Amino acid sequence: MKKLFLLFLSLAFVWGLTAAVSAQSLTDLQAWLDQLNGKMETAVKENDTARIERLKPMIEQAKEAIAAKKRDKDEGAITAEKQDLTQLKEDVNVAIANLNSKIDKVNSSLKKGATVAGRAYIAAEKWTKASGADPAISNKFAIHRVYIDYKHNLDKDVAVRFTTDVGTETTLTAKNNIYLKYAYFDLNNFSKYMPWASAIGLNTMRLGQSATHWIDFMQNYWTFRYVEKTLTDYYGFFGNGSADLGAAALGSIGGVEYHATLMNGAGYKSAETDSLKNAALTLVAEPVEGVTAAVGYAIEGIPLSKLDTSSAAKKLTAMTAYNFNIPASGLVFVEYANNTDSSTTPGGTSIGGQYEILDSTNLFGRIDNYKKSGSAYVYNIYGIEYNWGSNIKLALDYRNETKDGAEYNNVIAIDTRVKW
Repeated sequence: MKKLFLLFLSLAFVWGLTAAVSAQSLTDLQAWLDQLNGKMETAVKENDTARIERLKPMIEQAKEAIAAKKRDKDEGAITAEKQDLTQLKEDVNVAIANLNSKIDKVNSSLKKGATVAGRAYIAAEKWTKASGADPAISNKFAIHRVYIDYKHNLDKDVAVRFTTDVGTETTLTAKNNIYLKYAYFDLNNFSKYMPWASAIGLNTMRLGQSATHWIDFMQNYWTFRYVEKTLTDYYGFFGNGSADLGAAALGSIGGVEYHATLMNGAGYKSAETDSLKNAALTLVAEPVEGVTAAVGYAIEGIPLSKLDTSSAAKKLTAMTAYNFNIPASGLVFVEYANNTDSSTTPGGTSIGGQYEILDSTNLFGRIDNYKKSGSAYVYNIYGIEYNWGSNIKLALDYRNETKDGAEYNNVIAIDTRVKW
């Protein structure tokens, strides 16, 4: 009822406006247009889109009144006022064009507004072995992760990101905790503002708490993070984990993309405890269509005061992946990690992939071989995934891990990922 009343009121106002302007002189009409333009300016500044839409037809009504006034005048009056009328039309058109331009700018700025998204990993699990022992709780429902991701594009190609995480972290009392995963800003199109950066293909400078150089990259190929972490993330290969506080540079040279970082080294779950820093670099290329190759190198524990890396840990990673579409879509990858300074924790390999067997249905699997603290681990992951639309993934999977040949972890689970 309220909408009908407002519609009736608007129609009555437009009818009254039509009757009023038809009796006005061109001078009066110009004054009326000036008032309309002033109101439109205010509406645009206040981003009052409803008021803007109401004012547009009023301006058009004034234009029609000008045309009607022209037809009603005799030849002598038309001749005398022709020049003024032409100028008035031009003024009206210019005013409308200016207002439309401002409206477009407002709409454009609204489209660049903030976005809030999220992901949650929820599972039902049946354990028969946990860390080499019979589990205290053999079956359970679990929330492994909940991410709330806020992003916003600012002026001059600046973007910010703020991401919170929820998980049962042992460093945070092993209960459900909310903590900060990402908090950084990007200076995009960096070479546009700093021309010297074009020589090294530098596209983005990043400052804050952000993804480290390798783990997040590998999740583009092991796309089942909601089932299990990647090789280097699961076994804690890097001292600072998947995110850390520091600076990063991203760009490309000659078809080779790079991601360079200089970070605290403590990771995103711990405060900085010393003045040592971690430096890392990832290089990514596609030598042939469908094939991706990458190498990463990290130096952990660098004293910046003297840049002596003799006592720093040096860690090499490499991978190759192949995407195919015949006879159906799929992907295979091999990942390698080597701690060149450790005989007890040298690293390992991961071989995995996925294959579409039906529409929205994929088989997936992974085999890890890893040596850590003098022990040899073998981790097998197998499962089937169903994509319930674009927002929900469901997986039935089996995971078995051995340590020095003895069963260490064994679980069958229904894992889910929902995003919004």
